[in-house]
Amino acid sequence: MEYGGDGVEKLSSPERATITNMGAELGVTTSIFPSDKLTKAFLKAQGARTLRQAQADASAKYDG
Repeated sequence: MEYGGDGVEKLSSPERATITNMGAELGVTTSIFPSDKLTKAFLKAQGARTLRQAQADASAKYDG
């Protein structure tokens, strides 16, 4: 499940984690939020040394 839209940038890291956890409870096997400044700050606070931006390929195909 890929999450996006204007509201995503307003969600904190714990709020994003809650949403992905709820997805898992519904049977979603993978959840992804777009990488942004909040993602970078969270990972840096966790001690990550290498950061890569995650985003869908421009040619990605989606189910309805």
